[in-house]
Amino acid sequence: MLEEEAAFVEDTDRMSVLRADLNRLYDAYHARYGPLNRFTSRPSGRTDPETGEPKMSRIRPPQGGFRLDPYTPVVYALEQFDSAQQIATKATIFHQRVVAPRTPPTSAASPADALAICLDQHAEVVLPEIARLLGCPDDQAREQLGTLVYDDPASGRLVAAAEYLSGQVREKLERAEAASADDPAFEINVQALRG
Repeated sequence: MLEEEAAFVEDTDRMSVLRADLNRLYDAYHARYGPLNRFTSRPSGRTDPETGEPKMSRIRPPQGGFRLDPYTPVVYALEQFDSAQQIATKATIFHQRVVAPRTPPTSAASPADALAICLDQHAEVVLPEIARLLGCPDDQAREQLGTLVYDDPASGRLVAAAEYLSGQVREKLERAEAASADDPAFEINVQALRG
């Protein structure tokens, strides 16, 4: 249910079906066993040093070994539980959305921000996307990026500085030196790789 909510901007028919299933399954469990978070109290054999009253221990039912499951806290969160009265009410997820889908940014404050957003969304440098985020033409966006990205002579694409200036830098330097012989624009690559 949570994954479905995170994936879609608007409620879908599938969400309605999942929500109905969740309500049906919870109601059946609650009718048979009681609240998910139920417990009993018993004396622990110790006393509170300040009040002298016996300390109580909370004893949860075995629940078929469910308490060992790593998703147990998520399931327990399906209830809002009043431990004093042992009364549970359904959490918000039973009747409405609780997870908002991720909203992609529509603009960026700086070239570095635009590059970070682009890498997050596309896992590569996409100049038209960066230009859209900066609200300028492609050539102006490339100029603003400066040495945050490099034109890779081997692949012919823009590469983020962190990627370009790491790995097999000696091989990249040889390629950049060869490319700079034909096109002086690659001299910036040579200088960066030598550094």
